[in-house]
Amino acid sequence: MQDIQSTDTTVIATDSTTVPALNVSTDAFTTQIADFLGIAPVWVSVISTAVTVLGVFILAWIVIKIVDRATASWEHRYKNDPKHSAPRQRVETISDLFSSAVRYIAWPMAVIVALSELGVDVAALIATAGIAGLAIGFGAQTLVRDVIGGIFLLFDDSIHVGDLIRVGDETGTVEDIGIRLVKLRKLNGDLLMIPSGELRVFANRSI
Repeated sequence: MQDIQSTDTTVIATDSTTVPALNVSTDAFTTQIADFLGIAPVWVSVISTAVTVLGVFILAWIVIKIVDRATASWEHRYKNDPKHSAPRQRVETISDLFSSAVRYIAWPMAVIVALSELGVDVAALIATAGIAGLAIGFGAQTLVRDVIGGIFLLFDDSIHVGDLIRVGDETGTVEDIGIRLVKLRKLNGDLLMIPSGELRVFANRSI
């Protein structure tokens, strides 16, 4: 009989050691904080989650501000250049693209981390966003092509504002070179909008 009791005691001791130590320490710490603040332990978890979520969004905001200050400092170096000069246009274009890219990355990541902290299954959201992004990408092929074409125009330094160019049967003076559009003032006064992706072959008479 004594042997059976001693065996049972051993089993109980063994079972008690299978409790995860991390959960015990975490619960104990939460309980201590709750006792110190005089509130229920569940409110400690709520406050901790809220602080984490707030910290994530503050971190994303700080990253964006740092990038904005860096790009603004870069643009400041070319502020004395003519408004339509090629170097200034390149810097302004790259700065805008980089700032926008950081925003489009930082805020969604902050939202995903925040939802994860709130207990939301973000895997399904990421999968849905991936499918939606793929669909949008197929639908916006022309827009992406025009944007990439505009970036290459700025980097190639092949045309400038004020140049007299011929595109197909149209001839005029370049008034503006944007990321997506090139504005061409024809000789009769008409303003022609040419998507940058379609500006493959042209003649520059000002070079």
